[in-house]
Amino acid sequence: MAGSRYRPESQGTSPPATDRDDDPDLLTAIGYYGAGQLLVLGLPALWLLFLSSLDPTLLGPAVLTACAALPVSIAVGRRGLFGPDWPRLSNAKLGTGEDGGYLAFLRRAAHVCSTLVLAVLVGVLVGHRAGVPAAVVTTALLTVIGTALAVTFARPGRWRRLATAAYHATALGLVWTVVDPFASGLPSAAATTAVLALLGVVAVWRAPTAD
Repeated sequence: MAGSRYRPESQGTSPPATDRDDDPDLLTAIGYYGAGQLLVLGLPALWLLFLSSLDPTLLGPAVLTACAALPVSIAVGRRGLFGPDWPRLSNAKLGTGEDGGYLAFLRRAAHVCSTLVLAVLVGVLVGHRAGVPAAVVTTALLTVIGTALAVTFARPGRWRRLATAAYHATALGLVWTVVDPFASGLPSAAATTAVLALLGVVAVWRAPTAD
């Protein structure tokens, strides 16, 4: 009879969704997670690069290459290419505590910005000596490698915290020496550099530590 097919366990609320449930296909992950993090979390770095007075024939291709490589790297990172413990971000994590809340987004913003700055500026420096193709290849490789380092920096440990600090310090050092935002006379350039520095401090200060 119909009543015999009733299953009580099918009633009630569904289990809470997690960031690992219902992974989208690769193209959706590139457009949603990858491009979303690039345009939102990487905005300070993109703005600073836009304000720079670097050679546009090198800067333009380098920025475009980084903007193409970063979303793809994030998307494949979510699918485990860089390791099974990729630090995923999702809207469901906002407000859930320091390990998955807003601080996680700030740490990721710091990493995305530093990766963009390192990849693009090193690419431009290489391009000055070896041309645009070398700049593009260098930028692409450094973007992928830098994105993959998110796995390492998300793991607890003192040396990983030191590596995180060195990563962000190197990016800021390149900004200071290559872009020289304070010499441009643009208040927004100096302010954006300060934002990058603050994000780096947050990333190191709130980095995972060993129990």
